[in-house]
Amino acid sequence: MLFRSIDIRSPRRAGDVKWAWELARHRHLVLLARAIYLKPDDGRYLEVLETHLRSWLEQNPHEIGVHWYSNLEISLRGIAWLQILSLVSDQLGPAIVLQMQQVLYHSGRHLVTDLPYTVSTMRNNHLIGDGLGLVALGLAFPDDKAARRWVRLGDHLMVRQLRRHFKPDGSSIEDSVSYNRFVQEMLATRVILGQAPDLVAKSLLDGAEYLARLGVLDGAVPQFGDWDEGRVLAVSQHPQDLAGSLRLALSLSGTGAPAEWSDLHDEVAWYSPQGTPATPPAPVEDGGDAGGGIGRAQCGNWTVWLKAGSERSHGHADLLSTPIRYRGGWVVGDPGTGTYNGPIEKRNYFRSSLAHSVARVDSIDQLEPHRAFRWKHSAKGSLGEALALDGSIIMWGLHDAYGRLEPPCRIARVVLVQQTGVAVGDWAEDEAVELRVSLPLPPSVM
Repeated sequence: MLFRSIDIRSPRRAGDVKWAWELARHRHLVLLARAIYLKPDDGRYLEVLETHLRSWLEQNPHEIGVHWYSNLEISLRGIAWLQILSLVSDQLGPAIVLQMQQVLYHSGRHLVTDLPYTVSTMRNNHLIGDGLGLVALGLAFPDDKAARRWVRLGDHLMVRQLRRHFKPDGSSIEDSVSYNRFVQEMLATRVILGQAPDLVAKSLLDGAEYLARLGVLDGAVPQFGDWDEGRVLAVSQHPQDLAGSLRLALSLSGTGAPAEWSDLHDEVAWYSPQGTPATPPAPVEDGGDAGGGIGRAQCGNWTVWLKAGSERSHGHADLLSTPIRYRGGWVVGDPGTGTYNGPIEKRNYFRSSLAHSVARVDSIDQLEPHRAFRWKHSAKGSLGEALALDGSIIMWGLHDAYGRLEPPCRIARVVLVQQTGVAVGDWAEDEAVELRVSLPLPPSVM
């Protein structure tokens, strides 16, 4: 079936295509290729890799099947295949290598042909990823005139989107920490490919500094917004660990990485030379804005975030949510979300205010969902200036999500962080309304 004829969104769809797409990014096959590269005499890895590649090639001819539906998936799979070929093309059968090269070239042509769709409807991480795919695929065919144009076009698309994608503080238009890391890996890949535009290198460092201020190098951070653990780079560590991606960005922004970072992270070991990384900023501890309107306070064993910033893309109805960590473990968390095209009721729940640690007015959600990724209206929040008082930190913020009610009603939250604990208070502009708060608790608290 031609890819455009496949139903991935209506109620009659077979399931959430995300899981099929994730597997077909073939990062696991990059890990197999690394095993073959490191242990060329062990035939087990080569046999499994060839079996997987033959299976995909046989079942996914050009433009047929769901794996040709998303341009971003085609780009990410192309990047994985190029790594596989760079490591083990001399050990793979020549027929497989030739077929892979044919698919890679066709992938570049597909991305160019389908570019109007991406530019008109996917002005987010997809546009950056499609541009990256064109650069990587174009560099793979240096003697081909059309492929050389792909490189120039890909860089143009990346720079065009980056001009609007990242804010001066390193946060992005996608209200999601997971997607911030995802784009960071795209930028890191472009730098690794060589001769990256200046804005790519600058955005890589800006985004890395934002993640550092948010506390990524100090432990787990909240799963704000859509959190699907999407990756560009092939690693064997836990996908929720953002530190490897951040340290790779710092390494590529400097002259390389120290040996201990390579021991800790696949990303650094395989993609960075040894050297001296850029120095990251310290995590925000005084309740100030770490970026994107997210305050962070640390007092004794308590670490608390207050989220007042909001963006429509990949964001949730979570203004003034307050994740809390104690001694490295979550007391109040953020559920993120792992489904996009699964049951809409499940998708909507994980985006809702009910699933987050926010105050709801008369049990009404801050935002009303419209399809899987949009909202019927928007809301804005602001983070106040934090106060330090007698060993305590006070964060506060407010938002206008309930400005659509009659009468309009703004909500304010104050968070007190002390050595002995955390206190949270909410106020409504209209004293007649009822405020309700639900808390996403980790299993260890139940």
